[in-house]
Amino acid sequence: MLGVFRQLRNEGTKDETETAFWGAVGGRINVGGGKDNLRFEINGGDGIGRYASLALSPDAVLRADGTLSAVSSVQGFVAYQHWWTPTVRSNLVYGIADIDQETGLADTEEETVQSVHLNLMWSPQKNVRYGIEYLYGKRELFNGDEGELNRLQFSGRYVF
Repeated sequence: MLGVFRQLRNEGTKDETETAFWGAVGGRINVGGGKDNLRFEINGGDGIGRYASLALSPDAVLRADGTLSAVSSVQGFVAYQHWWTPTVRSNLVYGIADIDQETGLADTEEETVQSVHLNLMWSPQKNVRYGIEYLYGKRELFNGDEGELNRLQFSGRYVF
């Protein structure tokens, strides 16, 4: 469990402050007696834009009347990790973020973002890892426009 309280400030023609807060709860549950596990997290609150995954929303917006308003959002994910062998594993991850509409947010800002990741990782040695991942993403903007993303990516890592 994690929480943050912070003060947002606008120093312009009208000095404004806004108290912002957010909290997160997550965990990991071992499944099946081996190394398989289920991971999850949900977080939300006001003014978390830059702290949240992908920094999808601003921390706050300046209303037409000059007052400052923290942007609210809720985000989360659930992931299942399966170990095929001691050196090969897969992850299936679903994530979602929902941002509340607020006067001052452009219609081209994200309202909802979802993604699904499926990967296969191989670690032939302790300091070497190779992987392949498929990613599907979808987003909806406040103006109703939608977009989708399909991506296949490869990775390699060597730790010195």
